[in-house]
Amino acid sequence: MTSITSEEFLRWNESIIHLIGSDNVERFPESLVYAIEGLTHLDNGLIVFYGKNTKPVNIYDNAEESLRYQNIDAYFEGAYLLDPYYRAGLEGIKTGLYHLSDISPPGFYNSEYYKRFFRSSMISDEVGFIVHLEENCFANVSLVNLFGSPAFSKTEINRLRLALPVVRDILEKYRGHQKEQVGEDAPQLHSQLEAALSVFGSSVLTRRECEIVRMYLHGHSTKSIAERLFISDHTVSLHRKNLYAKLKVSSQAELFHLFIESLSCVDKELKYDPLELYLHNKALP
Repeated sequence: MTSITSEEFLRWNESIIHLIGSDNVERFPESLVYAIEGLTHLDNGLIVFYGKNTKPVNIYDNAEESLRYQNIDAYFEGAYLLDPYYRAGLEGIKTGLYHLSDISPPGFYNSEYYKRFFRSSMISDEVGFIVHLEENCFANVSLVNLFGSPAFSKTEINRLRLALPVVRDILEKYRGHQKEQVGEDAPQLHSQLEAALSVFGSSVLTRRECEIVRMYLHGHSTKSIAERLFISDHTVSLHRKNLYAKLKVSSQAELFHLFIESLSCVDKELKYDPLELYLHNKALP
């Protein structure tokens, strides 16, 4: 049985009553995170709306200012493309609460995405609600604890799962009042970033090498890539050696850095591999 103290239950009830009775829909996201804090220890909360053809929208976050660029800004500039929660929602995982380990690919905890956007941003543990709101739209309520705070316990995770119907209802109501959140340039920008991921390195790599690059960027291990592509670990390693040589990198860290840097050179007409333009600009005097 999932235990909860009378004080925690009172805070949850009062928060939900306040939400349900409020006409101020703009405060729904902030109030929802406040209510969730009554169910679990929580350092930071982030609510994001995603569209399959639009750039994600930051609905609410309470990140500390000192960690804002690493935790929030860099994410929305393009790093979200590699986020397991985004990929899971995009691929149609059912509405529910998921621990990061539930949806991340094998090898993710050793990936450069994890090292860059979790370790360096002081995130030690994450759970998140993925809620499908309507066709081509879903939300992620990301709940994180930082280093120095405890990991989410089984009891806390069970409590949060029981709160799913309320979380879903509140997000649906908020979405119904916020249809115009996405800016005019967001769909085009999102398409450009998605295209950048799909064609990254295509100007110098073979199709198979590009496929392996994308899987490494998503956090797959060599073994995981081999299993998904039905080839041997040795073959994957040979491809990695060859693509590293072509890209003039020597590690996954350098590969990840190269991808992130190349996002600044995404072609608006989607005609070119962003890496090609990035390397051209870099070579200019």
